[in-house]
Amino acid sequence: MTKTPDKDRAVDCTTNQKSNLDDFLKSLQSNKLIEYHQFDKKKIMIGLGGPELTAQSFSQVLTKLTEYFTANQYKPVCHQCEKEKIISFAALNNKITNVCSDCFDTIASAARQKPANILNYLAGFIGAVIGGIAGSVLWILIGALGFYAAIAGFVIAFCAFFGYKLFKGPQTMVSIFLVIVAILGSLNFADIGLAIAIMKEVKDVSFFKVLSIIPPVLQEEGVLMELFPNFALGLLFAGLGSFQMIKNTLKEIEKKNSITIERV
Repeated sequence: MTKTPDKDRAVDCTTNQKSNLDDFLKSLQSNKLIEYHQFDKKKIMIGLGGPELTAQSFSQVLTKLTEYFTANQYKPVCHQCEKEKIISFAALNNKITNVCSDCFDTIASAARQKPANILNYLAGFIGAVIGGIAGSVLWILIGALGFYAAIAGFVIAFCAFFGYKLFKGPQTMVSIFLVIVAILGSLNFADIGLAIAIMKEVKDVSFFKVLSIIPPVLQEEGVLMELFPNFALGLLFAGLGSFQMIKNTLKEIEKKNSITIERV
């Protein structure tokens, strides 16, 4: 059982016991011992507030709930890991909950996490580059098949952010900048698609030879203007993909910076 700041109570319950528990709580509600109850996945919120709440009625409700849970073999469960363990009350982000010692230590460790060093950022950036290049491969393949490849810009953005997280890069404002750099580099990497297109037109020329002549080809009049629409659309799709990823990253940063936990 876990108490919450607004005098509610939360208890974990299994679905096969839900019906009996619902009937029991309805009886308490009809006797005006509780105000309401509401199931939420594996929890049930029980409202004990109201003008009629007294120390005696509060104690009476707790006694009835304890007797019911004991008779029906309910066990205390950690609200974080949802495992049957020895639990205690803690204030998590100023909300009272029940946690096991393992979850408490994990959350407390995250709350006092040391600032990331440059190696952490480097690892994340490498992951973002690898992810972005993986997305670029899709761009190249689509272009080689003769289709409009710009939509793969979205995939490049997704893969770059995924790669950064996969390599455990720190979630900070710096991380957003590093991933954007990786995305822009990956979009340029997709120019390999241009090399493939040239190879289709010029026979008996090695791939690396074609790559070496791309810079002068791009300087030819009209070439950049011809390539610009596809690149611009790719940049647009990459931006659209990045927008949601950046929002998610900002939420993670805010959540990480606001973590507080203490025993109560």
